[in-house]
Amino acid sequence: MRSCIVFRQINLRVLLIAFCIGGATLFLVPLAWAAGTDLAIGQTFVEYEIVNNRLRATFAVSVTNVGDTAAHDITVLATFPEDAVLLGGFGQDNEDGTVAYTLPDALSPAESYTFDARMWIDDPIGTFTNEVTIVSAADEPGGTVAADLNPANDTMAASFSYAELGQILVTNVGSPVTSTGTEATVSYFIVVSNQSIFTDITIESINDDKFGNIQSSCSNSFPAKIKPQSFVLCLLEKKVSPEPGTEEHTNTVTAIGFDESGNVLEGSDAETVRITGASAVGVQQQSASTYTEPIVWMLLLLTGLSVISVRLVWDSHRIE
Repeated sequence: MRSCIVFRQINLRVLLIAFCIGGATLFLVPLAWAAGTDLAIGQTFVEYEIVNNRLRATFAVSVTNVGDTAAHDITVLATFPEDAVLLGGFGQDNEDGTVAYTLPDALSPAESYTFDARMWIDDPIGTFTNEVTIVSAADEPGGTVAADLNPANDTMAASFSYAELGQILVTNVGSPVTSTGTEATVSYFIVVSNQSIFTDITIESINDDKFGNIQSSCSNSFPAKIKPQSFVLCLLEKKVSPEPGTEEHTNTVTAIGFDESGNVLEGSDAETVRITGASAVGVQQQSASTYTEPIVWMLLLLTGLSVISVRLVWDSHRIE
C-alpha cells in the first residue's frame, strides 16, 4: 500500500494539502496564513535642472501590486539626499530628511501607480541618492496594516551625480587720471570673479604682464577662496608711457587658481590706453562682469569720479 501527501497552492494565502493512501485521496486540508499584501517598488532618476542658482532634481517612483488582492492606504517613505528639500506638490515633508507619499487610490492586482519625487538641492556637487520604501498598506480601506509577503521588493534606491568646472572671469578697466605728452597716470580697476553656479574657487595669484604681482592692491589675502558669484577687487594707479612706435599702452591681468575638484583655472583680460598729446583715453575693454556691483564701480571710474572717491567705494566693500 502506498501513501502520499500532495501540496497544491490555491493562491498566495491558501495551500491545499491532500493525504492519500493507495492512490485514493482520503481528505483535503486547506491551510491559510496571515493576511498580507505583495507590493513592489521601482525608482529611476529622471533629470536635473538649474533654476535660479538651485538644482532641481526629479526621480520617478512606481508602486505595483504583484499580489492577488487589492492593497489600500499605501504609503511610501523617501529618504532624500543630504541638503535636499521637498519641492512642493505631492508628498508630506517630515522635516527629518524624509518625505511620506500616500497613494491616492487602492491598487488592484497587477495595477501600478507612478509619481515624481521632486526636490531642491542647494549644494549639489557630488553624488546624490534617493531611497524609497513601501512602509505600510492594508487589505481593507482604513484597515490594519498588513504584512508584506515579500519585503525584498519594498525598497529601491536611485542616484545621480553633478559636477561643475569652476570658471574665472577677469575684467581689467583703465581710467586715465592725468596725462602729459608722453606719460599718463592711469587708475586700473580689476575684478576677478567666480562665474560658477555652485563651485567655490581658490585664486592663487593675480599678475600683470607690465606691473608684476598686483595682489597687494587687492581686497583679499592670498590664496583667496571665492564663493560662487563673488569676486576679488583690485585697484592700482600706475604711470604708463606709450609703447615704442605707438600712442598706446596695453597691459594684461591674469588670474590663476583651482576649483573644488582640483581643476586648474586661468582667466585674463587686456586693457589698452591711448596717450596722445595732453589727453589719454581708455580704448579697449575685452570683457565685462555680469554682476551689478562691479559694473557700478566701473562706471564710477569711467564717469570721471576721483580716485579717492573710488577708493572709498572700494574700501567699503573690501572683503576681509
